[in-house]
Amino acid sequence: MISKDKITEIFCIVDDFCKEITQILDQNSIESNTSVFSRFIMHSKD
Repeated sequence: MISKDKITEIFCIVDDFCKEITQILDQNSIESNTSVFSRFIMHSKD
């Protein structure tokens, strides 16, 4: 069984990754109104 501390650590790693990739994608994006990652998340919920 995975401990609560390990799950928290995994979520923190994923959060850090998302923050970094969002910055990279935004820097390389043509549109600047909405972040690329945000658009990806919005479309994946459909």
